[in-house]
Amino acid sequence: MLEEYDLEAQAKEVLQDGSGSTVGNKGWGRPEERRSSVRKVYVTRVLVLLPDGKLFEGKTFDVSEQGLSLLAPFNLPANIKCKMRFELITAQSKQLCEVDAVVNYSVCQSQGFKVGMQFTLVSSPNQTAIRQFLNSKQR
Repeated sequence: MLEEYDLEAQAKEVLQDGSGSTVGNKGWGRPEERRSSVRKVYVTRVLVLLPDGKLFEGKTFDVSEQGLSLLAPFNLPANIKCKMRFELITAQSKQLCEVDAVVNYSVCQSQGFKVGMQFTLVSSPNQTAIRQFLNSKQR
């Protein structure tokens, strides 16, 4: 049985690496930065459905048009495909997004695994919601 985690607190802790940086992409054991679009720090619950039918809950670190990073309670292999569901909240709206994604990397952290996900299939309404969220002033 999986150990329970306070994922929100852990996501916030992992975001702060001591330098004030939230990217941390050049240090040992950290993945190279691959995103070419703007990301926005955003901590929220995300449900992830794996190909074998297992469902788990994680917490996001940040979101971009191309993908998101999340804190997972266990390691996910690179290139595994999954489905994700998360909510984007702005001052004007609340949008439940469902997207297909693939794991780019999974890095062990003290509180779990930081997983980089790249979106592979996003509906037009969800793409619009993500863009609006990224352009909003809130969170």
